[in-house]
Amino acid sequence: MSNVHELERLVPVVLLLAASAVIIGCEASPPEGSPSTCSHAIALPTSVSTDILFVIDNSNSMRAPQEKVKEQLEVFIDALASSPLHNDFQIGVITTGVTVNLRGCDPSSTPTFIEYPEESGRLQRGKDVSGAVIDPTDDKIVRSDDPELLSKARRLLGQGIVGSPQEMGLEAMHLALTEPLISTPLDAADPGNLGFLRSSSRLMVIIVSDEDDCSDPTGTAIALQPACGQSCETDDDCAGEGHYCLELSGGNRECVLNHCETPEGRALLEPVSSYVDFLKSMEAGAGRPREVFLAVIGSVSLDDPFTPERCGDSEGRAVRYVEAVSQMGDAGFMASICREDFGQAMLEIAGLLDSPQTLELHEEPFDPRLLEVRVKRDDGTSLTCPIGEGFEYHPPAGEGPATIEMLEPCRLRYGDEVQVNLLCAS
Repeated sequence: MSNVHELERLVPVVLLLAASAVIIGCEASPPEGSPSTCSHAIALPTSVSTDILFVIDNSNSMRAPQEKVKEQLEVFIDALASSPLHNDFQIGVITTGVTVNLRGCDPSSTPTFIEYPEESGRLQRGKDVSGAVIDPTDDKIVRSDDPELLSKARRLLGQGIVGSPQEMGLEAMHLALTEPLISTPLDAADPGNLGFLRSSSRLMVIIVSDEDDCSDPTGTAIALQPACGQSCETDDDCAGEGHYCLELSGGNRECVLNHCETPEGRALLEPVSSYVDFLKSMEAGAGRPREVFLAVIGSVSLDDPFTPERCGDSEGRAVRYVEAVSQMGDAGFMASICREDFGQAMLEIAGLLDSPQTLELHEEPFDPRLLEVRVKRDDGTSLTCPIGEGFEYHPPAGEGPATIEMLEPCRLRYGDEVQVNLLCAS
């Protein structure tokens, strides 16, 4: 999967709003309810809804990356707002903190177990660098029609740098999007995330972390060890994989073991595939699939975003995050946290949302077998997509409208035009 799009290629999909019906050999007395004139149309919506969940690493090395995201958020929002297909979006923020097991320098010592109950997948308000909430009246969910959208969203993205040293980005995401949090009100005594995940909306998860995912739902499989006095100048001076030469608060550089980033440690964690399977199986209501994307700005090579690599002052290599994004296929994106700024990355992440693969219909067709979708690529080629081969039809469910889900080889790309034709059975 290519991860780099030229700016001029970031042209949103153009949806024709009222495709004319195509009538093929209609009988004189068509079945009741079927299209009676060639002007009958199946229209696509003028907007699409997207829920955007930022998962922000709030450990002590994340001050600069958090600022980069805040600085370039305007690029991201402008890209969403400027699309001809209006994007009704909302933004929520959680952290990578869930629990951590800390062990002293003596390997036989009993680890100290620490929980982060106020985080653990719960939507957060913006915080200062010390982790204190800036304004307790701030909204936890910021919506695209809010006149203060940019300033409020930037505040949310600041989560301080005093969080858990064990970054569980994938587990925090899973907690945020499942029971009990997803059905618990934002202002409950034990607050949840009710209102964030909307029926029929798309979901974009954006994880920003300078360490790899260390998701341990039990909280006991992994034990982290602090610096234990071995001085160093580079990583090569340390014992091997998972050992990093880090500058500590006193200015000294010492070898630190991150057990999460050793082969033995990773084997104890929740498999990445379980989180990817969760994302791919999410529903938009009544069994209909939800369109989900996963983007990660993490510790990977500047030259190859699918090569895990410690860069700059990052404290790990994004082995598990690369695996997760790779498994997401075209719905995944990976960028290096060591970029000078995140403007291009944020623009490319927004570009993923420019081509929705699930399209709502304004009305339920008389017979979905009569639907035909035609896709015109921006290179001039065209595809005729029959039901069951180029797209799947999903009937209305609850308050949600009927939808069509694009399939290969008809999945949409940047700049595509889409036309929905309604055929008449002969």
